[in-house]
Amino acid sequence: GHGLEIFDLSNPGNPVHVSTIKFPPFYELGDDFWTVRVDRGIAYAGDTFNGMFMVDVRDPRNPKCIGRALLPRAKRYSSFRKKTIEEPDCVMDLAIGNNAVYLAGPRTGVFAVPTKSKISTPPAVALSIPERSACREISNLKLHAMDVNVRSLTLWRNDHLFVSCSEGGLFLFRIEGNDLKLLRAWRDKNVYETAVSGQILF
Repeated sequence: GHGLEIFDLSNPGNPVHVSTIKFPPFYELGDDFWTVRVDRGIAYAGDTFNGMFMVDVRDPRNPKCIGRALLPRAKRYSSFRKKTIEEPDCVMDLAIGNNAVYLAGPRTGVFAVPTKSKISTPPAVALSIPERSACREISNLKLHAMDVNVRSLTLWRNDHLFVSCSEGGLFLFRIEGNDLKLLRAWRDKNVYETAVSGQILF
């Protein structure tokens, strides 16, 4: 699935696919970072461990790959291959500068790749920041500690709370004053979000 898709946005309500250029196949788990920046007809595409590709898109119907940059090799544990490997680092992000594109690697640092790019300086904008609003602090908050990551909360019947905890499962609490009483836990589930309609939990 690695590559760059180009769409015509002349009619924003109806984007039209124009062309595709494919990058080399590469499969790995984790470190999913994908970035595209365009400057003066050149698209700079960060493609995780595949590196950064420079694509000439001046003719959007006929994109051409004109360069590729790989970050230095780094040791890491491959979740897909279940072993420690040493391969080029992942391109985590990129930014276009004056005559350079800057690449960030999570294990190896920041690197500059020489290009003919030229950034334009936006005009200065005067900002008006209002004074901070006065807020009353709530001092009687009570912590209910969880041994999993809490992702989202859904209130039910004003006195019950569904707590979605991603890989940690789903929990149902009854609200008792300033405390929570655990009624049931589904720890074998993977739940990110819930909603209630009538007597049905989605």
